[in-house]
Amino acid sequence: MLTNTMPINGGITAIELRDKLKVGDNVQILDVRSEQDYLSGHIPGSINLPLSRFARDISTITLEPNIVVVCAVGDSSLQAIRLLDSYSAVPQETEILNLIGGYHNWIFSTPSN
Repeated sequence: MLTNTMPINGGITAIELRDKLKVGDNVQILDVRSEQDYLSGHIPGSINLPLSRFARDISTITLEPNIVVVCAVGDSSLQAIRLLDSYSAVPQETEILNLIGGYHNWIFSTPSN
C-alpha cells in the first residue's frame, strides 16, 4: 500500500547531524551513494543503500523513527526520500531529513577525528 502521509521535515546540516550523533541521539543514516563511493568514505554508523537499488532493497532493513538520508551533494537523497514517502512500511511518525549538501558538506563541515 502506498501512502503520502509521512512527515518529511526538510533538511539537516552536517554540523547539526554531528551534534546529534555526539550526544547519542538515535539517528539512522541511509547513504544512497554507490558502494564504491561509500567505501571511499562515509559517515560513521551509516547504512549503504545505493539509490540504484533503493526501492528494491529498502525492505531489507529495519527503519528507525529518525532517518537522515545522505548522497554526494543532496540531490539523489531527495529522490530516496520520495521513495520512502511512498513505502507503506515506514511509520507515519517517522522523521526523515535530507543532509544538506550531502556527504561533500559532511567532510568539509566536520572536524577529523
